[in-house]
Amino acid sequence: MLFKRFYSSSPIDTLRWRGLLHQVTRPTIDAHLSKQPTSVYAGFDPTARSLHVGNLLTIVALMHFAARGHSPIALIGGATAAIGDPSGRASERSVLARDVIIDNSSAIRTQLSSLFKNAVHTMARHSHPTSDALLNVKVLDNYDWFHRFSLIDFMGTVGRFARVSQMLAKESVKSRLEAPDGISFTEFTYQLLQGYDFQYLNKTHNVSVQIGGSDQWGNITSGIDLIRKMREGGGGGGGDVENSEDVAFGLTFPLVTTASGEKFGKSAGNAIWMDPAMVSPFDFYQFFRRTPDSEVERYLKYFTFMSEETIAGLMKKHQEQPHLHTPQRTLAFEVTHLVHGEESAKNSKTKSHLLYDTGDQSTPLPTASEITAAFKGDDRLVQLSHNAVLNGTTTLLQVAVQCGSCKSISAAKKLVASGGLYINNVKVANGDDVLSESAHTMEGKIVLVRSGKSKYTIVQLI
Repeated sequence: MLFKRFYSSSPIDTLRWRGLLHQVTRPTIDAHLSKQPTSVYAGFDPTARSLHVGNLLTIVALMHFAARGHSPIALIGGATAAIGDPSGRASERSVLARDVIIDNSSAIRTQLSSLFKNAVHTMARHSHPTSDALLNVKVLDNYDWFHRFSLIDFMGTVGRFARVSQMLAKESVKSRLEAPDGISFTEFTYQLLQGYDFQYLNKTHNVSVQIGGSDQWGNITSGIDLIRKMREGGGGGGGDVENSEDVAFGLTFPLVTTASGEKFGKSAGNAIWMDPAMVSPFDFYQFFRRTPDSEVERYLKYFTFMSEETIAGLMKKHQEQPHLHTPQRTLAFEVTHLVHGEESAKNSKTKSHLLYDTGDQSTPLPTASEITAAFKGDDRLVQLSHNAVLNGTTTLLQVAVQCGSCKSISAAKKLVASGGLYINNVKVANGDDVLSESAHTMEGKIVLVRSGKSKYTIVQLI
């Protein structure tokens, strides 16, 4: 795939129409980004061994900057994870051992690199602008500079610029001060650590923009304030971000929420992890496939690189044929493609269509080879001998028992009587019918057995 160092005006307009622009520290950020390429960073604390969909919005926003030639930096908080960000939390995080943080950081580093590689292919499918910056994402770890600081050095270098009144005014601190358990000194100083991250990256990597969720506003502005004060070399002043030098900017976007307004994230207890060992690509796909109508357009703008016109077309089709759930299926495929790659996206689409979308006559059923590939390693895929089943005597009841869909012939008969046994999504009227290749198989290779509403068994004839 050919790349060019694509550089256009800033991505601000794109972020705005996609609903990804919540706050900016100053409106001149647009002009700043339009002058020349710069470096943009976002942070990720390795408090688990995987990122989740709550992090995905930050990653996608970083990709929009990279696609326009700005250098993306993903900062892993190998040091700050030991402290814990109080933003958006009602209680203090559990302390993580250093070896756990190291393992988590390594896993997230690999995950981030994979996501940016996938983004190139995902963007190309939609003729989205791309840049070689997407393949040159820098993944740094703030432990690399913080572990060299003694407490005395840090307080002398950073602490002397901090004003307690400003720190207390941060929303993340105020909300915790009102909580029953209050806030620990450790968490109280988190904003100083993140602020120094921005100052360090501004000085050493030419980073002029920090991005993050709306709950990071206080931490981001602390960094901008610290940059200004350390450039001036003094500790006074009121920390007025609006009037600081034109060297550092902050941008936040909305937190991803569920239809009920709950935050997506580990803290909320409903995390959808991006590690396939923690949440399978199919379950990941189904999570987005189940997006309510009220949220699907917003998620399409947030998480995909589809154009405004394409998304509008999907929503128009949805108004005309809502039963097809076209926007949800498109969203699920696009996000799975970005996070898990093309093969996983295609296999998840095949599974979902076969198991849940057979009422859609506008989309052809998957082929036998597609079904076999999609269900490889899945417990629902059962192999039976072709000759033992398609022998002119084996009944539908016997097939249901042999594949494990029903425990016994009597149980299968009861299921037929209640209208709960299906072969290839067709209700079985007479269980004593003999299995026929033409009537009951897909290409003579697959038999789809369903017992009840949702127990599927995919029988591969070998």
